[in-house]
Amino acid sequence: MERLSNYYFQVMQVAHSFKNFFSESKVLLILSIPLIMSGIIDTSVGFFSNIFLAHLGATSLAAGALVNWVFTTLMVIIWGTLSAITTLVARYYGAQKNAEISYVFYAGLSLAIVLMLPAMLLLWNLSPIFLFFGQAPATVKLAQFYLHGLTWAIIPDFIITVLLQFVAGLGRTRINLTFSFLFVPLSIFFNYSLMFGKFGFHQLGIAGIGWGAALTFWIITLGFSCYFCLNKSYRIYFKFPYWRKIIPQLYEIFQVGLPLGLTYFFEVGFFLAMSILMGRISADMLSANQIALQFFWLFSIVTFALAQGITIRVGHSIGQNNKKAVNNATYVGMFYASTFMFLVALIYWIFPERLITIDFNVQDIKNTTIVHLATEFLALAALVQLFEAPRFALFGSLRGLKDTRFTLFTSVLVFWIIALPLGAIALSYGFSGYGIWWATILAEIIGVFLLVRQYRRKIKEYLFEPEINSQATLKR
Repeated sequence: MERLSNYYFQVMQVAHSFKNFFSESKVLLILSIPLIMSGIIDTSVGFFSNIFLAHLGATSLAAGALVNWVFTTLMVIIWGTLSAITTLVARYYGAQKNAEISYVFYAGLSLAIVLMLPAMLLLWNLSPIFLFFGQAPATVKLAQFYLHGLTWAIIPDFIITVLLQFVAGLGRTRINLTFSFLFVPLSIFFNYSLMFGKFGFHQLGIAGIGWGAALTFWIITLGFSCYFCLNKSYRIYFKFPYWRKIIPQLYEIFQVGLPLGLTYFFEVGFFLAMSILMGRISADMLSANQIALQFFWLFSIVTFALAQGITIRVGHSIGQNNKKAVNNATYVGMFYASTFMFLVALIYWIFPERLITIDFNVQDIKNTTIVHLATEFLALAALVQLFEAPRFALFGSLRGLKDTRFTLFTSVLVFWIIALPLGAIALSYGFSGYGIWWATILAEIIGVFLLVRQYRRKIKEYLFEPEINSQATLKR
């Protein structure tokens, strides 16, 4: 009888665990799926932009690639800093503190306004920096036309970033998806029309892609701003507070967000450095690496969006003082991220040539070397992403717990202190581009190990700190 009761108890525990898993999955996926779809849709802008640039010529394509890499590498610091708005709003929303949500929103908006002018001045004057680093004058001249148009996208870009981070913190991630559905076709239309002089527009060449981005951002930002102002459900958050109420939240955004921005900067910068090292070996090596990175970034969008969903869920749970949900969200998120990347890895390993066909004719004998290298790089990229999936999930959870300094430390350690030096050493010993990828795999494993340890420490602090404090009070 005792054995039967024990067995029944174990069965009930398993059933309860499954119930928790499915209930947590539902909440997390409702938050994450719109963000995943939004990220995937957004990538199509870059895809079509590259096609348009290629039609203008090789120099225009090189200039566009130069601008996109540098623009993304620099802007992720600001975008990452502003993403702290999501973390803070999620916590206050969970705790039903509407006034504090308002303070965070206006603090984020104030910070965005302050950063606009320096960002615009930097973009406008990047050409001398390109020349200093030895870029071809013809390429830099075209890049300058692109940059001067793109500069005017900064103002609406920063404003819409604040708005989208704000609504994501409220858990209304479908708004982000709506933004992508509107932004992407409009951006492609204006880029095409202004670059090639279609539909009554003047032909601006490469400058058209910059002005197309600016025009699209202004239209979408003005439209969304009107929507938020007129929608009654958001008015409670737009009551302008005293400046003294904003300043503490401004400090919080910096404290949580700046390490995030720097984390993104170092991670994106690492892959830029990887491309530079590959280019030093050979043009074929660089091309093959770009193919692998193309799919690497595409599928990373899913795990990155899942990490954002985990951040929002953890923030809401902390605000509601629902401690169990914090842990559940983390492990359920890790499960989905790892499962997805395992399926992606199978595609890399089983169907590499079908992926490579998108960029190159695999039957052409001239492409034999590139196809061979790209196949092997995809196999190694699969291993990197298998370890990166849980790292992203833990990153999202720690961000929800407002621990962003350790994630910054981990990214610097993993990519710049371990992967890059080891990759360079492997290169000098004749391991070619493979050595860089193997160094990245090793670094990712170390990164996951460090983040797991940090998460366990932080979750213990969060789960048991009130009990410790209450026991200390009783002893007194």
